[in-house]
Amino acid sequence: MLSREPRHLTLAHECSRILHARLASAARRWGRSRPVAELLSDIGIQRELGALPGWSRRGDSLTKTYRFPTFPSGITFVTRVADLAESMNHHPDIDIRHTRLTFTLSTHDAGGITTNDLSLAREIERLATESGV
Repeated sequence: MLSREPRHLTLAHECSRILHARLASAARRWGRSRPVAELLSDIGIQRELGALPGWSRRGDSLTKTYRFPTFPSGITFVTRVADLAESMNHHPDIDIRHTRLTFTLSTHDAGGITTNDLSLAREIERLATESGV
């Protein structure tokens, strides 16, 4: 039976499957105790982003910029996120520009966006709400 998906999507899914299998194999060889997370579908990502105000997708990453009243308050927030990320064993890229912080999330081992990224985004959002941002 022929696939109903356009050819470019079928190829993209196949490439993703192959990449995931190779990364998982490499992780086993390197003795990683945690399996590589599975990439989310485009539709799944968009659905989840609906519940994360201000977060957007940029390629294979999720991103959001927060503004703080002062530089020290922004750095305090970075410290809270760092503690959270460490406990989740999933770390964001953080760009600090005075009172503006941009968080970028991607699961590098999987080559894109996974549930780990969405979970971390939800937790960063929770911390931001608690901080009054």
